[in-house]
Amino acid sequence: MTIARKLWLGFGALLLILLLAGIVIFVSQRSISAALGEIVEVEEPTRAASFEMEINAVEISRDVLDYLETGDSRYRERFQNDREDFEKFESRYADLADTPTGRKQDEEIRSVYGRYVAVGEDLLDMSDQRRDRSLELDERFLDLDELIEGDLLATVNRESPEEQEKATLVTDLDDEATEVNVYLQDYLENPNPTYREGIFENIDGFREQLANLEALGLTEAERAGVGEVEDAFEANVLGVEDLLAADESIRGDVQQYMQ
Repeated sequence: MTIARKLWLGFGALLLILLLAGIVIFVSQRSISAALGEIVEVEEPTRAASFEMEINAVEISRDVLDYLETGDSRYRERFQNDREDFEKFESRYADLADTPTGRKQDEEIRSVYGRYVAVGEDLLDMSDQRRDRSLELDERFLDLDELIEGDLLATVNRESPEEQEKATLVTDLDDEATEVNVYLQDYLENPNPTYREGIFENIDGFREQLANLEALGLTEAERAGVGEVEDAFEANVLGVEDLLAADESIRGDVQQYMQ
């Protein structure tokens, strides 16, 4: 084989190598471009959508808890706004999820989110109901106070020592009823067991003082007044027990919600 032929063969081999290298580079470049395109067009928006969903999920729980604590209507508005934002980004995520795994994850997200928001809405509504019942009960205790200090005390003639004792017991009744309501409101703000104990201690104290009053020689007007006060107080006690049960139910639902 001549030197010229060897040179042409070597040159041909080099061209073949360069051609193969060019093909490899071209294919690699197309693959890299496709991968970058998928990252830019799919993966990064998907990641961004999932990140925004996470942020809004956290904000939703914060809105609910802040509303339970304060009753401020702006937290209800924020709840609705964060819910709308979450659903917007979840829809975007669903549009971008183009794999079986991605679609399955989106179904799971929707399922958990549905339960999550439903419990949150229930808590908001239950909080409104509890607050309304608390305000109503507070008014009823004020009415009871007027009934005791006004109508019942007006029937007592304070000229004799026995009548003075009646007046003292009537005042004690008013103090016990007031303390029931004070401890109730404190407990609703801060569920300290001491406040709950105070509620029932003063309920017992009211009943004890009422029995002491009834043991004295009451006039017909005084007996009628005592009976009216007793009926109003026992109705309030039922309201207190219902409100405490509702409060415990809300606190249990909050634990479920946070889980």
